[in-house]
Amino acid sequence: MQIDYQYFEPLLVKLNYMSQEDIEKCRAAYAIAYEGHDGQFRSSGEPYITHPVAVAGILADLSLDVPAIQAALLHDTIEDTKFQRPELLELFGPVVTDIVDGVSKLDKLKFRTRKEAEVANFRKMILAMTKDVRVVLIKLADRTHNMRTLGALRPDKQRRIAQETIDIYSALAYRLGIMHIKRELDSLSFRALHPVRYRLLKEAAAKASNLRKKQILNVQNAIENALKEHGIKADVQTERIPLYNIYKKMLHKKQKFNSILDIYRFIIVTKTQDECYRSLGIVHGLYKPVPGTFQDFIALPKTNGYQTLVTELINELGDPVEVFIRTESMDEVADLGIAQTLMYTPNNLNTIGQEQVQKWLESLAELQHSSVNSIEFNNSVKEEIFPEDIFIFTPRGKIITLPQKSTVLDFAYYIHSNVGIHAVSGLVDGKEAPLDQILKTGQTVEIVTSDDAYPTEYSLTLVNSARAKARMRQALKDREMDKYIANGNKALEDLYQGQSIASLDSKALQHALDFFNLKSLNDLYAEICIGNIISPVAKAVIDSYLNADQDSDNILEQLQNGTLMSDLTYADLLAVNHQVSIDPNSYITPDDPIVLTTNFGNGLLVHHKDCNFIRQRNLTPYQHCLIKWGVDAVPNSRVQIQLHLETKDTDGDKFVEQVVELINSYDKPVLRAVTGVNHHEHTTYLKLELHVANAQEIKEFVAFLESKPELIKIYRWDRGYTQGHFERM
Repeated sequence: MQIDYQYFEPLLVKLNYMSQEDIEKCRAAYAIAYEGHDGQFRSSGEPYITHPVAVAGILADLSLDVPAIQAALLHDTIEDTKFQRPELLELFGPVVTDIVDGVSKLDKLKFRTRKEAEVANFRKMILAMTKDVRVVLIKLADRTHNMRTLGALRPDKQRRIAQETIDIYSALAYRLGIMHIKRELDSLSFRALHPVRYRLLKEAAAKASNLRKKQILNVQNAIENALKEHGIKADVQTERIPLYNIYKKMLHKKQKFNSILDIYRFIIVTKTQDECYRSLGIVHGLYKPVPGTFQDFIALPKTNGYQTLVTELINELGDPVEVFIRTESMDEVADLGIAQTLMYTPNNLNTIGQEQVQKWLESLAELQHSSVNSIEFNNSVKEEIFPEDIFIFTPRGKIITLPQKSTVLDFAYYIHSNVGIHAVSGLVDGKEAPLDQILKTGQTVEIVTSDDAYPTEYSLTLVNSARAKARMRQALKDREMDKYIANGNKALEDLYQGQSIASLDSKALQHALDFFNLKSLNDLYAEICIGNIISPVAKAVIDSYLNADQDSDNILEQLQNGTLMSDLTYADLLAVNHQVSIDPNSYITPDDPIVLTTNFGNGLLVHHKDCNFIRQRNLTPYQHCLIKWGVDAVPNSRVQIQLHLETKDTDGDKFVEQVVELINSYDKPVLRAVTGVNHHEHTTYLKLELHVANAQEIKEFVAFLESKPELIKIYRWDRGYTQGHFERM
């Protein structure tokens, strides 16, 4: 087809840092994107191609390399066009294709809820980012352009996207040190979430800026002159503090804008690190420093590689003056972060920052291997993204960066997994300390270990960091693995009437391993024992290969939709002595529709199909399936009957006597009875708990009670799920 390059022209201007050969590579990516998105439009009405071009333009402003620009242009092709992974692989190679694939959402899988889709897509992006950080850079640029054009969407959708941007993408930009993108995302999100507050604060800040212009210039000149007098040639810059930062400060200090005097900060950019510390002494001599506000991020860089000296002063008028001091290379890194390592001509000025970010990315990859499921992984990653850091010293003076509220045991696991596993206590600044003691910046910590020590489930309560929890869970899993394998193997063999699983069709078993993304049968057995995969689901996947009339894609769809019906029944599971029980809180009868769920390492549980348990516990699709009762499956079920008696006399004892007399005449033993008064409806009620065999028995009992004129309302009430009820008015 004819390619229209008019939309490519604005990007072409920004690509002037590339050779002509590399520009042509980007032009080729544009051509495929244009063809793929031909006929598609954004919510604003613009041709869709304007979006990937804008995303590529944001990255070109950072002077990023060719694969990053190509992938930015192609980032929506797999998701929204005819061009899929095989075509991109052939045209652009594995590097660009893997980046595009990492950015693409998993929309083609059917999820039961938007939350499930968000969880899966977030995990996919994070894991792709650990392999190639360009994935998240494109995602950040994508979100930035979407936020710039947010006005075309419904207000409720604007707020949802803006909140997600603050919670996730702004935090990611901060963690990677790309501060100018973080500032823009914060500002756009603030405007969308609180438009009136944003407008009023913007007007107030502009007015205050004009009023304080002379004062700001005086401080700037005073600092410049003081530095010159001491022979330091430095660039003294002024920077308005972002509105969102001012807003957060107002909330934190519970102050109005008029009380926030520091709306500007001063940045001193020197030639050398030595001049940074000399400049600090000079400004402290010029204005009085505020005690407790000095921070040295040069000696102790942030985890995103950010380095600067921060101090707060009070000028002669009594106003606060915030001063940042750093070298030229530190100043460049302060805005670009990890992006500077991916520039067309890489800038390797900040190896400390690169090392810090690389360690963080490696820790995310580690979380993937040791997390139980997607929900836990996502929660752990968010803990790793958001925390402010503390700096702890080893006895040899090495600095260990930890999340806030980390304990002595957290520190031990950050040193090495084996140190954490065998830790028994700690020494904090030379004094003995328990493993759960919270640490503070600047403390020196030494760990006392014993070969006999080993973590237990209780040990998980002694740590607060996601990394320590993940490493501890992995240690517990490794130690118990033999037991997990044996128990999981038996659970699955029970469903095949004792037949050895290894004797089944090897292709069917490999199919199951691929389906669950596992490496070996032992891994499958362990997952079954732990409760991450329930045995009937594992059997259904294996059987989908053994039975030609079943389709594994159909199995996946049913799992995602929560509609998979096991070919086993509750009676079948009882017959093979499978560890299965009825949830004591569900109050189900053998005629109710039921679902089978994991009991988290303690066998399986049967619930009513509409039980809230599945939603409340964030079960994965592999942890539950529908099941039927089967023949002779008559457990000693309980159902709770709630009776209401409308009367002006709220004598509860009299009411109980009347109902108990009725029930005794029906020969139905009462397990428990609770009475109370509904003052709003002027009724006395009684909740009864009794044994029944099936739903028919309930109906007969209710019919008997309905024949009594003093009872005006009777219905079945079940804890944990909503159930249809019987009423008589």
